[in-house]
Amino acid sequence: MWGLGPDAPRYTLFAAHTDLVISSIGFSLGLIGVLTVLFAYWIIVHTSLNIAQLASKVRPLTPSVHGAAVLAVGCMFLIVGQAMINLAVAVGFLPVTGIPLPLVSYGFSSMLVMSVAMGILHSSMREVQRPGDHEGGPGHPD
Repeated sequence: MWGLGPDAPRYTLFAAHTDLVISSIGFSLGLIGVLTVLFAYWIIVHTSLNIAQLASKVRPLTPSVHGAAVLAVGCMFLIVGQAMINLAVAVGFLPVTGIPLPLVSYGFSSMLVMSVAMGILHSSMREVQRPGDHEGGPGHPD
């Protein structure tokens, strides 16, 4: 439940800092650590779907709001889809593929792409929540 702690001896895992990092988290922090990581991905899914729902309520629906909603859902699938593949590898459903766990695993290129995806999510939320600045909306000079 609580893991062995960060300094406890662990089993030697192949690619423990990239492909199987969730196993290392499980050994060190236990079920609580793994559930915390899964909860973080659930927050990304919830936020992205919330952006899409808020975009559907904007009237009139402008191309910028529609694009923000599509980008948010696309970034969600990029991040969470990659996480699900990595988790399937960690539990043994798939062979080791070399796909790192987003926002957790070691690797510059993956971290860079995931940081850009998180920035797009943030920008999409700001675009959807912007009051009255949408084209043709209240407060917009035509």
